[in-house]
Amino acid sequence: MPHLLFTYGTLHLPRVQRLVFGRELPSAADAVLGYVLTEVEIADPEVVATSGSAVHPMLRATGDPDDRVEGHVLELDDSELAAADAYEVDAYRRVEVPLRSGRTAWAYVLAGDGSAGDADYEAIGTGYVRYRRPDPAIAAALTDALGTARSVVNIGAGAGSYEPRDREVTAVEPSATMRAQRPADLAVAIDASAERLPFADGAFDAAMATFTVHQWSDLTAGLNEMRRVAAGPCVVLTCDPALLDRFWLTEYAPEVIETEARRYPDPALIAELLGGGVVRAVPIPLACTDGFGEAYYGRPEALLDPGARRANSAWSFVPPSVHARFERELAADLASGRWDRRHGHLRTQPAFEGSLVLVVSHP
Repeated sequence: MPHLLFTYGTLHLPRVQRLVFGRELPSAADAVLGYVLTEVEIADPEVVATSGSAVHPMLRATGDPDDRVEGHVLELDDSELAAADAYEVDAYRRVEVPLRSGRTAWAYVLAGDGSAGDADYEAIGTGYVRYRRPDPAIAAALTDALGTARSVVNIGAGAGSYEPRDREVTAVEPSATMRAQRPADLAVAIDASAERLPFADGAFDAAMATFTVHQWSDLTAGLNEMRRVAAGPCVVLTCDPALLDRFWLTEYAPEVIETEARRYPDPALIAELLGGGVVRAVPIPLACTDGFGEAYYGRPEALLDPGARRANSAWSFVPPSVHARFERELAADLASGRWDRRHGHLRTQPAFEGSLVLVVSHP
């Protein structure tokens, strides 16, 4: 399967391409959105020799869709993408970025705060706790799934949402931005990733992961580690990509739904990789306090707030034109009454069965 790679520095140079890929690659001009350029000094002598420079440009996320960096898009095969990864130094990490053309592509960006996966929480996570507060009904479903476990590891813990206060919780979170937003009454999170947990086998009674597995760079490795360190249940709160189109957002921003569907793994696969388990639907309350997309199923006005959208990482992968069109068309339909004629019953519907699910696996 071909991979698109946005280049803005030395990888676009024909000499570097011949050394890294063994050939010169065709390219198309494009621009990445939500980033600006900075510079990094390279110490790796092999990279300096290949590129001919010790100072390389670097993409830094700003979260502002009006910021853009011009460059070119290359089409790579699997081995060439691996070669590009080997060429870039540790100061870079590869993430998926939105392009002016409406496409998405891989790009090497400033490693930043250590965020795992394809979203940069240094750019989009600063207001997270304002919009993403744990919902009591969803928390109750998680608590029930954890059973009698006393010690719990929370993997990809973020700002601490859904960590049970009545248990001994060890939190793991690679993003410094998210760790800094954890409430004072929670334990300090360990800087580590799901794929390499620094714990002994069976170190915890249970393991939990909420809204995080789609960010893991290696799902299989992360779930294997989750199963390894948990003597009891593994509980994963996630979304079923096959059910995302139940949400009316697909009428206004199908690109966001498509992005989410591409990123979220099949819950049945999660259960299989954990050694077997069950997938349970989790109804979303009308007044849900955890502002993931479907939480606003009956409160459409709330999604006109850019901060609410920024707290959902999928919106960071679509171009500004999608944001602008969404705001314009939804605002118009709310003003005319069209949204209410089609979906007004949702304003009083107590709960919504959308894509939210719990995967529960016992050893």
